Amino acid sequence: MFFWLFLGLLALACLLAVLVGGRPEKLVACLFVAAWMASIAVERPFSVRYATLETATMAIDLALLFALLWIALTSRRYWPMALVSLQAIILIVHLVKLLDPLLIRAAYERMTITWPMLQVLILIGGTLVHARTRRTARS
Repeated sequence: MFFWLFLGLLALACLLAVLVGGRPEKLVACLFVAAWMASIAVERPFSVRYATLETATMAIDLALLFALLWIALTSRRYWPMALVSLQAIILIVHLVKLLDPLLIRAAYERMTITWPMLQVLILIGGTLVHARTRRTARS
């Protein structure tokens, strides 16, 4: 259920970014799709997933953090910084799992898959605000 909800929101975010988004919105949408595809590619079998540190996923999340930070620092939008903050939280969760291998598997899983949903919602909101601002500026 969560997977399909996330996928639907990601598709909506990408569609909005392509139709009414500016460069930052399009870049972030591409980054989110690339990170999602990479995460699927390195996903371990369910029986062992999240039992230990997900190092490949952590590497993807770290790369995404740096890419989002670059966009936040070079764009004129405020919403990318919220994405950077949420991405940093995801990496902190990975680090907590590294420092405390006994971290409950369900907590680790939920904390690393819930924040991306918020990030996609922020992208949708940022894209809609950009479209409205652009439409208002033309009027």
